Amino acid sequence: MVLPEIIQKIPEGWDGAAVLIQSTEGISGVFYVFAPSVDVFTEEGIKLLGSLSEILGTALHRLKLYEETQKNLEQITTLQKIDRAISGSTDFDVMLNILLEGVKAVLGVDALGILIFN
Repeated sequence: MVLPEIIQKIPEGWDGAAVLIQSTEGISGVFYVFAPSVDVFTEEGIKLLGSLSEILGTALHRLKLYEETQKNLEQITTLQKIDRAISGSTDFDVMLNILLEGVKAVLGVDALGILIFN
């Protein structure tokens, strides 16, 4: 199904095809191709669109993996900073504040607390 806002932009007499964007994780979207001639949508043209769809799916999957890797690196770096700061301090309150700020950054939360029992 083509979205109405896309249909409105297709010139009269043009033909089109919708191709699923797939990767190893499954379907991640659809891309549409429109052309003034049906010659584009031959068997060879459809195979080419399928290949482009696989390339696009792989690229999107790799982008997602890259973003996850960057997030993991940020978390590891933050944990390393916490470790160094705690190891270098003898003040318990300073260590707790460093720990809280680091954990807040890793978890991406606005507030965090620690309750300590004597």
